[in-house]
Amino acid sequence: MADEIYKHLLLRPRADINKYTNPSSFVPDEDYLKNKFKTISIREEHGQSLLSDLEKAKKSFENQLKQADLDDVDFIPGMKLTFESWEGFELKFESLEDVRSKIEILSIKEINNKFFTTVRIPEGKLELFIKKIRNYLDSSKDREKGVPSNNELIANIEKIKLAALENYWSDSEAFPKDTDKKFFLEAWLRVGENRDSIINRFKEQAVKAKIFVSEKPLKFPETTVFLIRSSINQLKHSILLLDCISEIRIFKDTPASFLEMDPIEEAVWGENFLERVTLGKNHKNIAVCILDTGVNYSHPFLAQSITENDADSYFPNWEKSDHAGHGTEMGGLALYGDLYPILLNKSPIILTHSLESVKILPPNGSNLEDLYGVITKECVARAELLAIERKRVFNLAITSRESINQRGEPTSWSATIDNLAFGNEEEKSPKRLFLISAGNLEHNEINDYPNSNELSSVQNPAQAWNCITVGAFTEKVDIEKTRYPELNAIAKKGELSPTSTTSFLWNEYDWPIKPEIVMEGGNYAKDKKDFITSNESLSLISTRRDFQNKLLTQCLDTSAATAQASRYAALVASEYPEFWPETIRGLLVHSADYQKLNLSYNQIKKENQTQQMNILRKFGYGHPDLIFALNSGKSFCTLIIQDELQPFIKDEGNIKTNEIRFYNLPLPVKALETIYDHDVELKVTLSYFIEPNIKKINTKYTKTYSSCALRFDSIAATEDIETFKKRINKDEREKLENGKYESNFSNPENNQWVFGSKLRTFGSIHSDVWLGTAAQLAKKESICVYPIGGWWKTRKQLGKFNNNIRFSLLVTIKTKSSEVDIYSEIKNKISIELKPDINF
Repeated sequence: MADEIYKHLLLRPRADINKYTNPSSFVPDEDYLKNKFKTISIREEHGQSLLSDLEKAKKSFENQLKQADLDDVDFIPGMKLTFESWEGFELKFESLEDVRSKIEILSIKEINNKFFTTVRIPEGKLELFIKKIRNYLDSSKDREKGVPSNNELIANIEKIKLAALENYWSDSEAFPKDTDKKFFLEAWLRVGENRDSIINRFKEQAVKAKIFVSEKPLKFPETTVFLIRSSINQLKHSILLLDCISEIRIFKDTPASFLEMDPIEEAVWGENFLERVTLGKNHKNIAVCILDTGVNYSHPFLAQSITENDADSYFPNWEKSDHAGHGTEMGGLALYGDLYPILLNKSPIILTHSLESVKILPPNGSNLEDLYGVITKECVARAELLAIERKRVFNLAITSRESINQRGEPTSWSATIDNLAFGNEEEKSPKRLFLISAGNLEHNEINDYPNSNELSSVQNPAQAWNCITVGAFTEKVDIEKTRYPELNAIAKKGELSPTSTTSFLWNEYDWPIKPEIVMEGGNYAKDKKDFITSNESLSLISTRRDFQNKLLTQCLDTSAATAQASRYAALVASEYPEFWPETIRGLLVHSADYQKLNLSYNQIKKENQTQQMNILRKFGYGHPDLIFALNSGKSFCTLIIQDELQPFIKDEGNIKTNEIRFYNLPLPVKALETIYDHDVELKVTLSYFIEPNIKKINTKYTKTYSSCALRFDSIAATEDIETFKKRINKDEREKLENGKYESNFSNPENNQWVFGSKLRTFGSIHSDVWLGTAAQLAKKESICVYPIGGWWKTRKQLGKFNNNIRFSLLVTIKTKSSEVDIYSEIKNKISIELKPDINF
């Protein structure tokens, strides 16, 4: 088998599909309830105080209606109330909303350990809240042990007020003090019963109030987002305008400081470069689409892979070619990788993918006409019109430092990325793969490396769930001392690049692991006086925009890392055209490890959970191995399942989890038995795209932002299939007395997974490594995928509970013995040849 090509093996889905109920049922104890709900010593006093608050709010609202010009209006604006919790207690959000009565939550905020929920109440529906308080006061309606009716809702409310404009403000920046100054703002509109009606009403009232409104909005399941330019006073004085709005955020433009990169001397070895380049037969079938400042398609290194017909811009008058240099640099790295090692050797260069470019940044000034989500969506559409049949990977190395969210929460821009990746059945738009740079620190922050990196959050829109966010590490540590005797590299070999951002600040929240992977991003140097500088020895080499003077330039940071990762994705897509975007994304993460980061899985497994999380928040799942991503080998084999399931179902009016899928793995039992006591690895990665819902309807934002979540688990070596199914699925367990179920099921292999079931649950890609012996692995033939909650389940009124979700499950069996042929045994077992013309 010397000439054997070890391609990854795509399994035909043959799932054992069972009904599924999550076995983890939470039963609150007395201590939990004591801490969850405020103890009210004088019920009568508390209830009457809230009734008084409602009466004051009602009178104030009636005065507002009298002062408003409602003569030509055929509707009555709803009353907006803000419910304020006691310090340290949450509000019962689900009880503040009533779909049948059209009472809807507009926004939820947490300030100084208190929760503020703003609710819109239609005309005539205030009585519902009044009735709940009166029932709370009526002792004859008490439940067991004298617990008041509606206690979970009423006890935790300290105050109720008519909402002020400040209550609509959901930005991390302070509410503006200058009420006459005009700002660019994001107006988040409620959807209500008729989205178009509210949009039209909002635009009409904005014209009357002389407020600028962008032409194109962003649409999400329960929110519509417009860019507006308005003062606080303009908004305050229009009750009809505010009736359309649920939240207001400051709009931050994307800075262009990342474009300032110093050139270096052009490499003398470039003369023979083009002679070594040949184009693969189908290189135009796959492209990396650069969303940036444009690409100079006349550059001699790029001209064979991109023409003027492969380029466009958001506005036609921007022209197509690169106006700043950054996009051309990205193009060179996305096509070739770092040019420095390529220029040093004389090996042939075969290009199996091409480039596209859509200019997303203007040549002058900044984008203030539209939201960046709108601009990105339009640029994606323009790219897809360039060549309809072409498959592409989107490279976005532009981030906004100004709109960093230290909690990792979504923005309209990041949610648009998630929407574009997920696709839209109604619009017949495809699934898409985005690679986005994590974002960079300013040079003056590098002096505090690496502390500054841990305190600097991944930048907008790189918090998107469905993209691959790329951070930067470095192996470039050698400086030419004869020329620069005073300089020393800042980062050591295998450490984080000095400017790369992280998601350390998200640790107390459940947001995704970011970045997911790291690539070479170069290094920086400093002298004895701590002066920070870039240096050509520590940089990557790429193509230069104004090539008439010099062909090459140096390139650094997470932008450079992202372009290289995009190249990896395109190479995988070229090798496996039948693979879904979810699968290609999964392979980049699946192929990553920590060897270049001076870490091993055994080391990480020994760390405590906090240290393991810090590694993930810093490096993600590590640095991808391109060889591992492209092919299997004699002693290791990657199996891939592309399938879908329906996570939820409507049963007697309630939405419940629906199905769990079990797969039998074609394990190479005979080969494993020959090395039964040797150490082996089982790596599993589950990749899927969520549909985002940007409306915040609970403090557990991660649970309501994603449409649903999926999980994987595998049978333990000591379990039989029946025990495994009972451990995973409540529906498989026996019902005991008092309606309880068997509960003595735990995973006997928790300590053999590197990260374990707790740390691999973030976001929409989950990856972990099992370490054990070959004898144990030979018994781990069953693996499953199952759903947990999301807004498809909880937002029943949106009617998405019958939807299916696609997923890719990647499993690699890896031995350390190069003599053991596990690949042939697996291939023979599944009796399938992976053919490049298979389509799904």
